[in-house]
Amino acid sequence: MLLTGFGLWYFGLGLGTPLTALYLTKVEHVPVTPVADCLCVAGFASIAACPAAGRAADRFGPSQVCAAMMGLQAAARACVLFGHARVLEFGSLSLATSFVPAIVSVRGAVIAHLAGAARVRWAGINRAVSNLCYGLGAALAGAALACGTVPAYRAELLVCAVASAAGCGLCGLLARHPSASQDPPSPHCAGRRRALADPGFLAVTATCGGILLLYNDILVFAVPLWVARATAAPGWLVSAALLVNTLGVGALQHPATARITGVRRGARAALAAGALTAAACALLPSSSGSAALRASLIVGAAAVLLTSAEVLQTAAAIVLSYDLAPEGCHGDYQGVFGAGYAALSCVSPALLGLILAHPRPGWYLLAAAVGAAGAPVPLIVGRAARPADARTSEGRPSP
Repeated sequence: MLLTGFGLWYFGLGLGTPLTALYLTKVEHVPVTPVADCLCVAGFASIAACPAAGRAADRFGPSQVCAAMMGLQAAARACVLFGHARVLEFGSLSLATSFVPAIVSVRGAVIAHLAGAARVRWAGINRAVSNLCYGLGAALAGAALACGTVPAYRAELLVCAVASAAGCGLCGLLARHPSASQDPPSPHCAGRRRALADPGFLAVTATCGGILLLYNDILVFAVPLWVARATAAPGWLVSAALLVNTLGVGALQHPATARITGVRRGARAALAAGALTAAACALLPSSSGSAALRASLIVGAAAVLLTSAEVLQTAAAIVLSYDLAPEGCHGDYQGVFGAGYAALSCVSPALLGLILAHPRPGWYLLAAAVGAAGAPVPLIVGRAARPADARTSEGRPSP
């Protein structure tokens, strides 16, 4: 039920993400600038939404809070499709977008609450399944884009809303799982802003939960523009790179997460993820001005490096975000950790756009920055790590 619920939600996310903005601009004839402004507002709103959702998850139960947010998001997606007033469309778009990082954050708390000591293993499996479902949704969205008709757009956006609603229903049923009964409040969570007052965890969030996630925007935003504008590689290479990423993460995420146990191994995995992302950034400039075959091989190698970085960073993030949090506070800590990516999403398009405008120094400076961000993670984690008895989970049945 856990895998199915979040798999359906990720399928809807993969389907709706590329279609919603295009539907508003091409079908509803909304100017691009207001749509971009709405997405920007949603990005900043999600920074605050993640910690708030995490605190609510600790208080009311992660499954209940996650189901409520999925339900509101499904309603917002339906309003984008059926609402014809501009205020309603813009509000719905902002609401649906701002809930994404918060739902992803609370998902971590749901897994921690249901899986107990097996949470890292289940989080790795869930990540692999979710990535494949997201890729399937994105592939189906491509069919609507290729067709280009209004009925195709509306039909697939309706499927997107239904998938989100189905995920909401299944997540709500998880609240009835025998292991989902609310735990007594943890003494570690007596402070109202516990995670936000934990400097070690905030440093891990900024590095492993923020900067090191640049691999994603590099692959889905910067690489397609780089291939189209600066290389002789064929356009289909972009789709091939994304397919390699989807299949690679689906196949490797669970085994990698199973092998990376404990905060020290997690920290080393984060360091390696930063090094791999830096290597990909340093490799990409050499594809400019090269023959088509050589450029294709370079871009393909960069995609493999970024996929490997994603697998290691995800495993590190799962381990560190769970093991550095006191028991009973996973909603709070997962919410703050999720805010790292929400903050990165607000600045990464402008940052990568600047790099593409000045590629020769830009790619190398980005490589140095990402590598430098990953390097201190083992030291930060060594200082932030809690005593082993504060990180030990109570065993619960697996979901």
